[in-house]
Amino acid sequence: MKKRVNVLSVCLLIAVLLSSVLFGVPAVAAESPTTNWNDNAAAGFAGGTGTADDPYQISNAAELAYLSVWAGANATGGKYFKVTAAEIDLDAHQWTPIGSSAHHFQGVFDGNGVVIRNLRLENGSYDGAGCGMFARTNNGASIQNLSLEVIIAEPTGTSFVGGVAGSMYGVSELIDCTVSVRATASQTSVWCWGGAVGYLTGTSVIDGVNVSGTMDIVTASGKDLNLGGVVGRTNTSGDGTKTVEIRNTANYADIRYVRTGGGLAPLGGIVGATQHDDIAGTTAKISNCVNYGSLTVEQTTDGRVGGIVGHGGRDTGNDILICQNCVNTGTLTGSSTASIVAYEESQETRLSNCFSTTADPIYNKGTETGAAVEGCVVGISLETLTGARVRIDTTEDNSSGIRFDSRLNKELYDSLVESVGKQAGSVELGTLIAPSANIAAVADSRDKIAALEAAGENTYVLVPFRGAAWVNDQCADDADYDADAYYYSGALGGIYAENFMLDYTAVGYLSITIGEWSFTFYADDGVTDGGVSPDRVRSVGYVGHLAYLDGLENEGLYSDAQMAVLKPYSDAYEAAQAEA
Repeated sequence: MKKRVNVLSVCLLIAVLLSSVLFGVPAVAAESPTTNWNDNAAAGFAGGTGTADDPYQISNAAELAYLSVWAGANATGGKYFKVTAAEIDLDAHQWTPIGSSAHHFQGVFDGNGVVIRNLRLENGSYDGAGCGMFARTNNGASIQNLSLEVIIAEPTGTSFVGGVAGSMYGVSELIDCTVSVRATASQTSVWCWGGAVGYLTGTSVIDGVNVSGTMDIVTASGKDLNLGGVVGRTNTSGDGTKTVEIRNTANYADIRYVRTGGGLAPLGGIVGATQHDDIAGTTAKISNCVNYGSLTVEQTTDGRVGGIVGHGGRDTGNDILICQNCVNTGTLTGSSTASIVAYEESQETRLSNCFSTTADPIYNKGTETGAAVEGCVVGISLETLTGARVRIDTTEDNSSGIRFDSRLNKELYDSLVESVGKQAGSVELGTLIAPSANIAAVADSRDKIAALEAAGENTYVLVPFRGAAWVNDQCADDADYDADAYYYSGALGGIYAENFMLDYTAVGYLSITIGEWSFTFYADDGVTDGGVSPDRVRSVGYVGHLAYLDGLENEGLYSDAQMAVLKPYSDAYEAAQAEA
């Protein structure tokens, strides 16, 4: 289990960029194949005996298809399977899900981080157990280290659809997986649909799963659907002590849900709806989860859109719903929206340390009881000013630097400090400075930073704001100065001639840390169509050039010695522009 979550977010459109660039969207052939992989499967696995020490080896697409054939006729409990191929492309044929109503998958599948591309579930009728790479998992099933690109279109014959599994029952787990999904349906009768899992029940666990891509789902007239970025619906029955858990998980997918013919339309960034049978005390626990995706429900009266959960305690209201350390940065559109839970009517709902960039309420009440809320704040937004201030030093050590100012609402910041402080947490402000080409990746996650560094790329500089006082007085002369905002700064120092054309972008950040959990919000301005806007892309040479021009136009702004430092940058910048 992960001990610390450092999921980093760039608000608004950077999340859209990440959905297609960082995680990828499944490629599409000109025409969908009509043949099926089960008719083109290998005669066996590449090797192995199916034990933990010697798993069955899957070295190509045909052998993966053999797993589907084999699991449809054999018990998989206690069996181990591992992908050993460099990559698997399933584009040639339609996929038949692994497992069935008669033979649930109960083994351990290790994807080994290998990308499985173009898994196609299109225009087919599927076993009632579910539609996904796997139909249904059950007791002892574990799917790990899977990297899946899946295309789902117009599935029929089942109530459960998910990229990885239609349904997960009993004691099943989905661990450390990425799912890139494109899902479309024009008249679906599916009941539970999720980017990763359609229906999650028993005491199943999802941990460390990222979903990206798009989902565009229209229901058949009057049909019910629970739709979620990660899970469509949770449902736990039993003795009242069982818990379904989803943790350390993120949704990047943009989702559109059209509910035709009236009725409830729950959509959640992580879970569409929680519903537990008529036994009080069963629990759905969602922790350390983030929604980056844009969520939309087109339904006149009951489009329940929640950043984390669409509808808590649906139908029975006997469950306990817990959301802690959850964040929404995606836009929410519907007749009823809420930053965390769009509609709650659980036996008990607890929301703690949950935050959102949208100003929607934390939750919408569905019962008289309401939810217990602690340490939650919505409407988090900050911006980095477009201007850059230059500090010129003419001493031998040349500590010249460029300073960037950001601002955020005073009332918001004060509320955050108070709420987070009560949870023994902290709030930090600062500036992220990174090469412009890498800013989206750097601000997405630590994993992307590590990949850039491994490739020898320049990554980033974090400049925490450590000033004893706010820098408001230095910004008060700005034309758009806001007296209700706090201003703070971050600087890039050590400007030398050899790096005068270093491209970088400066973005203000706000980090929240509570115990071992941490999340960072970035400024929501300066981004256009998923990329950094031109006035945000600067180089040392460019800023030095502007400062030099200011010095020429404003006598006395810089000393002669300082102008002598600035001129080489200005000359070099103009020369580079002329060559371009």
